[in-house]
Amino acid sequence: MTPRHTAPALAIGAAALLFACGSSAGEIVFEAEHCLALRPNLEIHREKGASGGLAVGTFEGGGGNHTWLGGMNSSIDIGTCEYPFRLERAGSYVVWARAWWSDGCGNSILVSVDGRGRHAAGDEHGEDPVIHRWHWVPSDPFTLAGGEHVLNVMAKEDDVRIDQWCIAPAGWKPKGAGRPGEAPEPAMEPNYVPRRAKPVSGDLDMGLWRRSEVVDSRGRIELVAYVRRSATDAAKVGLRVDSGEKRPEGVGPTELEVALPEGRVLVPVPVTVTYPADSPRSEKVIRVTLLSGKVEVAQREVVVTRPWRWHILGRLKPGVELDERLGRGTGVDLGAAVPRELLRDGEKPGAARWEEAKSETLFDRYGRIDFERYYGLTVGATAYLYAEVHSPREQTVKSFMNNDDDVRVYLNGDRVFTKAGGHPAEGFLWRTEFRMRKGTNRFLVRVGQSSKPKPPPGGHPPNYWLFRMRLRRSAHRPAELWGR
Repeated sequence: MTPRHTAPALAIGAAALLFACGSSAGEIVFEAEHCLALRPNLEIHREKGASGGLAVGTFEGGGGNHTWLGGMNSSIDIGTCEYPFRLERAGSYVVWARAWWSDGCGNSILVSVDGRGRHAAGDEHGEDPVIHRWHWVPSDPFTLAGGEHVLNVMAKEDDVRIDQWCIAPAGWKPKGAGRPGEAPEPAMEPNYVPRRAKPVSGDLDMGLWRRSEVVDSRGRIELVAYVRRSATDAAKVGLRVDSGEKRPEGVGPTELEVALPEGRVLVPVPVTVTYPADSPRSEKVIRVTLLSGKVEVAQREVVVTRPWRWHILGRLKPGVELDERLGRGTGVDLGAAVPRELLRDGEKPGAARWEEAKSETLFDRYGRIDFERYYGLTVGATAYLYAEVHSPREQTVKSFMNNDDDVRVYLNGDRVFTKAGGHPAEGFLWRTEFRMRKGTNRFLVRVGQSSKPKPPPGGHPPNYWLFRMRLRRSAHRPAELWGR
């Protein structure tokens, strides 16, 4: 398998996608969706006002860059991609992004060149105040030699969109900066002409878009494979889709044939993976391989979740603690109700019982348990979660958690994690390790929602009510665990 290309091959294969702007300044403009080596949570999706109707970005909850996660290969579902380009001469260059920002917490993205000199486009020296419209934002300058380079892009904040990139000499600004819908017009001639030959690494590539990383209650997950070509003459390619399901011998991956219409750079291919009812509830790796004939030219993987059977109890009064009464997870009776006086004022009595929640109502697209999705707009409340997880052996697993607001986690009666106070769930990714025993392991989680601040009339409070826990063998590899 060839999971990743080398930079020299990329520089040759992607060159047909790079354009001179028609100016003697030597600037280069190219479409963001024409990226290579795309990894979640950066995704290609349709955007109104974007050149060509497509952009690269993240949705709400898909960002959260952390210092210890920095770099193209060390992030955990934060999002990376890259773009080869070629400069005719050495100099000081600025990377410009034609961007759409959602708010003051979603107004930047990280860029570097050849893996060095990481800068933020959008808020390097202060917050970019322009939101909800397309405009050009710069990075700090890079000192670059003439020749071939690779623009590295890393998601930093969530709910951002990038339509185009422009690499230009320092002191030059893209025409129409600050006004939506006025991207520089590229010339028809490419920056340089790639050699045309049989398909090689870089001529064909692929990115994966996922509607959600959570398998729905019917066992389905929907993806789009964006097949990207530049110099290749191939009219047809193949896709091999492996769901990561360990099934009896003789059940293999699905193969699809894809036609590449002439003149199209990107060809979206819808892919639906359906897991059988007896599929283990666990994290799974879906692997999609791009084939030219019998040659494997690109491979992308995404981790998806068929959630454990989470049971939820709430909404309780703020600060209610049932930890000891519930045996800290060892004595949970899913048929029992809590006293009615523990409910918030106005709550229905039925809310005091454990309920098994469907994936669609409990999780957002990034696998976070979203209590507001389940209960509605809420301030000042407590909720409990309970799940039973099977481990085939005694093992230590890495835990990655997000919480908003305070959280306590119990495993088999022991408190294994505590974070008090409010934290944005995409901005703090806590790391620890859990020791799982062989057989059934019981998780009890208590999550509190702050009473402050109150929402404005008809609006949303400036905080959320969320929890996410990933248990991994390594940052990108699921642990061998499954739900009961």
